[in-house]
Amino acid sequence: MEKVYVLDTNVILHDPYSMYSFRGNKIVIPISVVEEMDNFKVKQNDLGRNAREFARQMDNLMKEGHLSEGVYVEEYDVTITVEQNHVKEKYLPKGFGLDKVDNRILALSKYYNENLDKEVILISKDTNLRIKADSLGIKVEDYLTDVIDYDILYTGYDEIYTSDEVINQIYNGGVKKESFIKEGVLPNKFFCAKSNSSDALCFYNSRTDKIEPVKNDLYAQGLFPKNMEQKFAMHALLDPDIQLITLVGKSGTGKTLLSLAGGLQQVLSKDIYNKLAILRPIVPMGNDIGYLPGDESEKLAAWMRPIDDNLDFLLGDASYPEYDNVIEKEALTFIRGRSIPKQFIIVDEAQNLSKHEVKTIITRVGKDTKVVLTGDPEQIDHPYLDANNNGLTHIVEKMKDSELSATIKLTKGERSELAEEATKRL
Repeated sequence: MEKVYVLDTNVILHDPYSMYSFRGNKIVIPISVVEEMDNFKVKQNDLGRNAREFARQMDNLMKEGHLSEGVYVEEYDVTITVEQNHVKEKYLPKGFGLDKVDNRILALSKYYNENLDKEVILISKDTNLRIKADSLGIKVEDYLTDVIDYDILYTGYDEIYTSDEVINQIYNGGVKKESFIKEGVLPNKFFCAKSNSSDALCFYNSRTDKIEPVKNDLYAQGLFPKNMEQKFAMHALLDPDIQLITLVGKSGTGKTLLSLAGGLQQVLSKDIYNKLAILRPIVPMGNDIGYLPGDESEKLAAWMRPIDDNLDFLLGDASYPEYDNVIEKEALTFIRGRSIPKQFIIVDEAQNLSKHEVKTIITRVGKDTKVVLTGDPEQIDHPYLDANNNGLTHIVEKMKDSELSATIKLTKGERSELAEEATKRL
């Protein structure tokens, strides 16, 4: 039976093609939502891009018919309608002002609920609106078509039990995958292999189709990994065949410090890359930073202090002027339109990026460039993202079976005993 889905503004701002996601049903877009999109379409960020794309989609639909009557889209088997708000007071509790867009969306949903012989479902990513809708007897759901469950996100490594003979073969250059693990294994997946008397840190090299030992010389800029997860991360950072790395984990696990050490080592010592580029999103992404005093570098200084702290630790000099020509710190606002060859790129705080923004960054990558994305999906500042739908989580899931990509989830804090204790308790 056909259902009626009423879409909230935040759903469209999250996904401008969301109206095509409910195959076989009727989609209602309140006119107040269309009106609210005007506030976003001028913004030079991801929300503005989505608002403009939505407007283009609706303009195309108008060529097929009148939106007030409903336009059927055969490709997606949906009928899309723009509906005037039914703002009669009888559809809302006393005290609900009709000047608020949320309340007008509730009124429209309530009207449909009481006057149509169909199931009516309001779709919203706003928790408070979902609470109010539920209290009014309106069926309501989150928009979950693109959600990845962070609780079961790919970690990039596993523990496996095997024989002493296999452990010896790993140390002697590697062992065929079939001798190590029977089921399929993703490229560049790491393992802690254990037998009755020994163990080995290893990874699946899909280029040789063998389980090979993790590198022995795991250090960069004098920094040595302190635990198994950090060893896996350092191996990936120093492996030229792995071009995309995602380091996911809580604060203090060493994501940024390891990335900077690996990047500096290969830029300064090995001459593998021409430049170390460190990018950070200014949240909300794309907002102007012109209100801060000074030139561009001075304006960025506040956002880059965590990076500078780590560089000071690795280089031992707060100014490090001799490295200015090979270390570049930049806001992600300015990335679009660039092509970046032979660079080691670190994108810090990548959990605050949307799927589109991550795609924009990676598609800027030129030949012989390595990209490292770091972040903690449980610490998100972006108002329309969460642990399950941010760009970092998305890229882990979508790229996990690529030979060019590796993921490591870091869980053990190494910043200090106090920092680790606070992370657990607070």
